[in-house]
Amino acid sequence: MTTIAADAKRGLMAADSMTSTSDSWWPSTKVHRAGDALIGGAGEAAVIRQFVAWYSDGQRLPKPRLSDTFCALVLNPDGLFYWASNLVPEPIERGYHAIGSGGNAALGAMLAGANVKKAVEIATQVDTGSGGEVVLHKLKA
Repeated sequence: MTTIAADAKRGLMAADSMTSTSDSWWPSTKVHRAGDALIGGAGEAAVIRQFVAWYSDGQRLPKPRLSDTFCALVLNPDGLFYWASNLVPEPIERGYHAIGSGGNAALGAMLAGANVKKAVEIATQVDTGSGGEVVLHKLKA
């Protein structure tokens, strides 16, 4: 449960910071830097860490076993890409997208003109699986 939104034109990715279980939640980092890329993953945290490690190593490690609920946005200098468990990157040609349980709410906000941070803030107001502080990441540190 999460909300991650990215905008390739502006080189920005934003995410909520709430990781939850059935009876608790805690703040966590959901966007990771891997070389010149930002990776925001939705799904189980352990699975996302496997993908980040594989991607960070230049995809030389054995391919991680990813659940069907895994997806990620990868923002790099070449653009914005959607990754799923098949490990085949799909370019997001419009240049912006949102994923996670609040992804549709964030995407709707972006279509209405919100920037990525505002879009995630809006999503946290309607998605019970997203919350905490919204953190903004810049492609170029």
